[in-house]
This record gives sequence, structure tokens and C-alpha cells, in this order.
Amino acid sequence: MGYARHCLAAGLLFLAAACTAPDTSNEILAQELGLKGQPAEEGLTGKALQERLSGQRLTLVNPARDRAVWMDLDAGGTGTTTALRDGKIIGSKPLRWRVSGGQLCAADKGDPLDCARVAMSGNNVTLRWTSGGRSRILAGTIGPA
Repeated sequence: MGYARHCLAAGLLFLAAACTAPDTSNEILAQELGLKGQPAEEGLTGKALQERLSGQRLTLVNPARDRAVWMDLDAGGTGTTTALRDGKIIGSKPLRWRVSGGQLCAADKGDPLDCARVAMSGNNVTLRWTSGGRSRILAGTIGPA
């Protein structure tokens, strides 16, 4: 398993909340995740989502474990995944990424892309992976890389 995929999988373990609800719209997903006071950004699929993510850093954290994952998404489908523990960088690897519909797909070079649905509200971002009959959710922030 490549580093980026490992970080994504590890991040899921660190931050995930098991979710058995069926797929929902971005607005309903945002409400489920406690973003009720802020309307979800609608229509972010394809090119619009690609433009919103390009040049941004996704910071996905688990304060209870002092762990975080940064995903710096450069234009053109490249970037870097950085894992942190106790506020210190424990590893960093290049990644490749793309948007497929309303999903962010990312992986280490040579690994298959792993895709997550994206919901955003302001600078809050939520990624939702569905695999093996289970859904897992990572929430964090988005801002300039």
C-alpha cells in the first residue's frame, strides 16, 4: 500500500465515524456532520470541484489522538500528503489526485486511486469513503496550501 493511500486509510482509522446511512446530497451530508448553520456548497462536481480543490490544503485532524493528515493539492493533479503525530511531521509523500464527479480521488504514485465524496461548507470539508459495505467520514478544513 502506497504512502498516500496508507495515510488516507490511517486517517480513516484515526478520524472515522462509522456511518451506515445511504448516500445523500451534499446538503444533507453537511447537516448530518453538524454543519447545519452553514449551507453546503452545491453543484461542486467535475471542473468546479477541481478548481475549488486546486492549490488548497485539506487538514484532517483527530484532536483526541494528536494526529493529522495534510493533503496539499496542486494544480494539474499532483500534490503531497503529510502525516503528523503530536504536532510533528512523521512522513510526507507525493500524491496524485483527480476529481471524478463529486469525488476526490487520490493515491501514491503507482497505487490505485481511492475516491471519497466531498461536501464543503465555508472552509469546512468532509470526505466520505464507501468501501466494503461501510462508509467512513473524515472532516476538517480547506485553505490555501
